[in-house]
Amino acid sequence: MATRDDILAAAHEIVRTSGIEGLHARTVATRVGINHAAVHYYFPKRVDLLLGLWEEAAQRFEAERSACVEKSGHLRGELEMIERICAPDHGFIAVWSSLFVSSLIEPSLKQPLTEWWVAWTERYRSAVQTARKSEIDRKSPFRDRHLVLAEMIGLAMGAHLFGDDFNAGKRLATILKSLEP
Repeated sequence: MATRDDILAAAHEIVRTSGIEGLHARTVATRVGINHAAVHYYFPKRVDLLLGLWEEAAQRFEAERSACVEKSGHLRGELEMIERICAPDHGFIAVWSSLFVSSLIEPSLKQPLTEWWVAWTERYRSAVQTARKSEIDRKSPFRDRHLVLAEMIGLAMGAHLFGDDFNAGKRLATILKSLEP
């Protein structure tokens, strides 16, 4: 029998490739190879599936972010994570932006998305604060956590829309360079 994780992985892939419009219990069930009643067992309402999808996407994101920070240090790790999610095939932005749009209709999605944004912007702020003074140009506009994360969302959406023609890595290198003295 399919597990909750199998259903969420299928939902993630459907939204990543087809958008939120393609996410229904039947499409998930078909992808997993189960009866749609099994999807309803774990997720009685569509909003439950959307909340589960967000939880799954946030967990994936956090695991990757932690690996980047561990490998490259706090600030560079955060910026490397931004570059990763800007890759056209990553999927996080497709899922995040789809859920953001859905939150306009389904208010219960707004809180977890907002909590994630606040937590990540706080981690980024902390990364900038704890970086040695010699590592950050005080005049860089990217010291502002909301500006960097808004830029990240814009870069990632550009990457999602334009694919390989959009070089998010080059743009992020400019941001990183502005943070150096």
